[in-house]
Formats: sequence, structure tokens, C-alpha cells
Amino acid sequence: MKKSSRIIQATLLILITAGILWLLRDVDFEQTLPVIRGMDFGLLAVVFMLSAGNIFLYALRWHVLLRATGHGIAFKNVLIATISAIAINTSGPGKLGVPAKAFVMKKLE
Repeated sequence: MKKSSRIIQATLLILITAGILWLLRDVDFEQTLPVIRGMDFGLLAVVFMLSAGNIFLYALRWHVLLRATGHGIAFKNVLIATISAIAINTSGPGKLGVPAKAFVMKKLE
């Protein structure tokens, strides 16, 4: 792996960790734990499985479209780029996921 890729990954890990700690700084765990204990974890698992299936189908659609244009991009790379784009669209302003997906796919291929 290139040194620049490792630096980018390390920077992202630090930013994600700092963001999670910043979000949790004011959480009152004494009031939060009873809510977590009362959750239906079976239903939560179903939601996660449906979400994973949705991401898989979204990546599969892009893979089929890219294959039809003659781009031989591996499905694994399309899946990684799709997950990255969804994460950026969810956490960032605007539609930054689309250029991020193109950047990640170019970097991976």
C-alpha cells in the first residue's frame, strides 16, 4: 500500500474517532442504558440486514452499468466505493458522495 494511502487512512481513522468522542461527550449513560436494554435486537438485526442488502444491490447496479460501458472494475472495488459514497452523503453536506465515489473507484482501479 502506498504511503499516501496509509496517511489518508490514518487521518480518517483519527477524524472518525474524534467525531465519535465529540458526539458522546454529553451522553448521559445512566438514562441511555435502560433504553438500550429495552430495544428489540431481532428487529434491529432485520433492519441492518435490509440495509446491507440495499447497499449490495446499489453496488451491483453500478457494477452492471460500468461493465456495460467496457470498464472492467471489480465488484469489490465498486462495493467499497459505494459504501464510501453513502457514508459521505449521510455525514456530509450536499451530494459529496458522487465525486467521492468516482475518486475512490479511480484510486482502487
